[in-house]
Amino acid sequence: MYLLDANVFIAAKNHHYGFAIAPGFWRWLEREYDAGTVCSIDKVYNEIAAGEDELAEWAKHNASIFVRGEAAMVRSLRELAS
Repeated sequence: MYLLDANVFIAAKNHHYGFAIAPGFWRWLEREYDAGTVCSIDKVYNEIAAGEDELAEWAKHNASIFVRGEAAMVRSLRELAS
């Protein structure tokens, strides 16, 4: 499984995968989450959903993609990032 950080969503929206340009990209993310291939964490959701744009609306509509970041998982992610 791939864990997506906020920059994946934000850069996609702001550059080549904007909602009007590449709606298939956003549907693909939804399908990949359903398939167990990608997810993100609640901290990323909080950052994105705080906005007032299409990305915030998409995140709110797809909140299940953003799983709760358990303390053990967060520690493991820190180790992995290091």
